[in-house]
Amino acid sequence: MLSAFTLRDFSFDLIPIDHDLYSLEIKCFKELFVHQDYSIYNLVAESIHRLQCVFGRVRNIFGKGSAARSVYEILGIKQNEFKIDDIQGDIEHLIIFDRSIDLVTPLLKQMTYEGMIDELYGINCNFVKLPVELMDEPK
Repeated sequence: MLSAFTLRDFSFDLIPIDHDLYSLEIKCFKELFVHQDYSIYNLVAESIHRLQCVFGRVRNIFGKGSAARSVYEILGIKQNEFKIDDIQGDIEHLIIFDRSIDLVTPLLKQMTYEGMIDELYGINCNFVKLPVELMDEPK
């Protein structure tokens, strides 16, 4: 027997990285710089707007770069269209970083399992010497 179900849109865009740090985790470099598709700015502004609908208006919004300025301008348009209570919310500061102003920094830290092992213990000729304390005792 088939049961009825309803499909709904659930926007799960902001991913918590730390207790006070959220990221969209969108890989958009190719779309922005090769195809010059700037629709990602609207997605970022919608995410911030949704965040403000839940937590109230952000007191201070800062940005660095032309993309951050574009997102801020779109966010202003959205706030005028869909009124958010002027009551100050729980979030004091929001910082929007435009990754295009610094393309090198994300490449400086190895964030893969192999990269972390290499930074902690060192990999030499595809071999890793691990401390004995990490190994389980034989059972």
